[in-house]
Amino acid sequence: MPNSILIVDGSKLVNDNLTKYLTNANFDVVQAFSILQAKEILTNSDFEFCLLDLNLPDGSGEELLDIFEEKEGVKVVIFTFEKDNKKRRKLFSYNCVIDYIIKERNFNELSFNIVELIKKISTNDQFNILIVDDSPTTLMILNILLQKRGFNIYEATNGVDALNIIQNEKIDSVIADLEMPQMSGDKLLAKIKKIPEHISTPIMILSGTSKAEMISYVIKNGASDFIKKPFVPEEFILKVDKMMEDLKQKKLIKHQQELLQSKLDKEIQKNWEYNKMLIHQSKMAEMGEMLTYIAHQWRQPLNALGLVLQKQKLFFSMGTLDEKKLNESVSKGLNLVSQMSNTIEDFKNFFKDDKHIQNIYISEVIDKALVIIEPTLEANGISVKVHTEIDTKLSIIANELAQVILNILANAMDALIINEIKKPKIDININQINNIALVSVEDNAGGIDAEIIEHIFEPYFTTKQENKGTGLGLYMSKTIVKDHINGDISVSNTDKGAIFTIVIPLK
Repeated sequence: MPNSILIVDGSKLVNDNLTKYLTNANFDVVQAFSILQAKEILTNSDFEFCLLDLNLPDGSGEELLDIFEEKEGVKVVIFTFEKDNKKRRKLFSYNCVIDYIIKERNFNELSFNIVELIKKISTNDQFNILIVDDSPTTLMILNILLQKRGFNIYEATNGVDALNIIQNEKIDSVIADLEMPQMSGDKLLAKIKKIPEHISTPIMILSGTSKAEMISYVIKNGASDFIKKPFVPEEFILKVDKMMEDLKQKKLIKHQQELLQSKLDKEIQKNWEYNKMLIHQSKMAEMGEMLTYIAHQWRQPLNALGLVLQKQKLFFSMGTLDEKKLNESVSKGLNLVSQMSNTIEDFKNFFKDDKHIQNIYISEVIDKALVIIEPTLEANGISVKVHTEIDTKLSIIANELAQVILNILANAMDALIINEIKKPKIDININQINNIALVSVEDNAGGIDAEIIEHIFEPYFTTKQENKGTGLGLYMSKTIVKDHINGDISVSNTDKGAIFTIVIPLK
């Protein structure tokens, strides 16, 4: 709901321009051009704010202040050309007067400042200020001045009661006298600052002292400001406004930081869920590949086992099956079964989620990958050669690097098969230059198209036929090398094919 504002100004130009500006700022505005007209309006209407000119056609705008005092809750901004400081101080004695603005300014700037003042005061009811003073008169004056600005007020006459209020109520700021019974203002200041949630709470100290060392002491120990008694009400209000505006900005920044952190947490959670999904999909793809590799490794021993069983039937039908032949066949069959069982064990050890860090040579890691895929490569007529110049011992999770090597070999194998290379081959090179270990896997499949080579490490990017690849293998390989091994992986074309290079910085 917009703030309701009564503008009382005898100048039609000023009144109309202010009305236009405030209406555009979403305020509910009513105009009066004289004391008489303002009185008639006030008879039937109430307002939250009034912009009051002192020089009106039928007398001084000051006549209306008594009416505003009786209505209570109306906040009056004096809007005048007059620079009489004595009158200014007198007008501030009215409970309804909240500000005194001189018209000698750029009109747009003046209008903007009025809007900002009203907006600021309209949000002050969100803040609770605790005033602490053993003087009832001072408490009353402070209460009146702060309520003019729309703040919610708590009162205490000593430091002990003040601490009790702070611990039981939501207090945003404290204004405290320095000289008080039971607990002085400086001790109260120190105790408040020891409460974790009030370390940043703004505290203003009031005192009649002129001792520079005491003023310096309270400021250095956390006071936001110091005001000497007796104080000028307008000066006090301006300092409170400044203190509370700083607090509003800090709360706004904190709120924005919390919103950003909340958004960041949500994005992190989304990324975690996304990566979790990718890992799951990658694992499913690995499982399919694993079955293919197992099939290649089992095909020969299964065929051999079938021949053993067929021979037993043949020997039996011919009547030549004796104990010796039976024992030989059983022994051969058991050896084949053992070979197949060892294959399963090799796969189980390779694909199990082993997070144990071990010291292992790169050549040993490559052997782990070749145990899995080499029979499949051989079945497709692809030769693999490992060239070792300098073998490096790494402290890593061996299965992770072996998985990367396996993914690269599988991609090279697919490219060689798809491109129907006559003499397909893969060369694996192991080397170390200074403090960098290098592993490269090079094929002669013709290379990767220049338009897609920069995308092959992206998730779901694949050049394989539909339902033949997920596009996750190389993405996961890149993730493993960068995040788990602190290295990098890249790809480029040679005159014969593609070469993948893994770079691992050594500690």
